[in-house]
Amino acid sequence: MDNALVKFVTELVSRLLSKNPKFFDKIQVVSIVVGAVSTLVHYLQSSGVELPKLFAALDNLTVVVTSVITIILAQLPNDTGASK
Repeated sequence: MDNALVKFVTELVSRLLSKNPKFFDKIQVVSIVVGAVSTLVHYLQSSGVELPKLFAALDNLTVVVTSVITIILAQLPNDTGASK
């Protein structure tokens, strides 16, 4: 059991620090942009700025949390060179 946990943690760390395939890099960029826009909308609305309803829909904590989770999950696939 302990050996399996050590293997899991070392594989997780190596995947988090490894190079990603281009597709997952693009997913990360899109997730960062969506999370940043959602955070900006939340900041502006909490400061009292009135935004159109289209932007007001992005003022949601779920969007920010989902963006962070997507950024982390998109980092897990590693580029082994087999797909080239």
